[in-house]
Amino acid sequence: IREIRTLSNTLIPQPSKEISVKEAILDISRDINRTKGLQVITDCTDLNESVLCHDMKLTIFRIVQEQLSNILKHAKAKKAVIEIKQQPSFLSLNIKDDGVGFDLTAKRNGVGLQNIISRTELVNGDVVIQSAPGKGCKLQVHFEL
Repeated sequence: IREIRTLSNTLIPQPSKEISVKEAILDISRDINRTKGLQVITDCTDLNESVLCHDMKLTIFRIVQEQLSNILKHAKAKKAVIEIKQQPSFLSLNIKDDGVGFDLTAKRNGVGLQNIISRTELVNGDVVIQSAPGKGCKLQVHFEL
């Protein structure tokens, strides 16, 4: 399992010390806009990376990556919006789409949302998911800084 995780992590781009998390998110958004038929709008102008540790930056990127993957696989969305708002004491990450949505109470076989929740909890954050069939999905992640 460790070898598979190591291999998969080398295949997936991630922010490094040379590339900011903001640039990594903009890059993945541009790639999706060019190739996947999904319009991704990104607003992370409030993001001040200088106050974020590497683990927080990586967590933010991985959550964005996972949710965009979920949207591409399941949502049949035409548009997704990624918004990062930062204040001195907190950071909020919101990702919403105009896709088919889903029933939050229904059993799901995938691990995507659980991965997002687990990653968020590791850095003491909170996740709120709003969705309903035909209503798209809104993922809200809140981190105390």
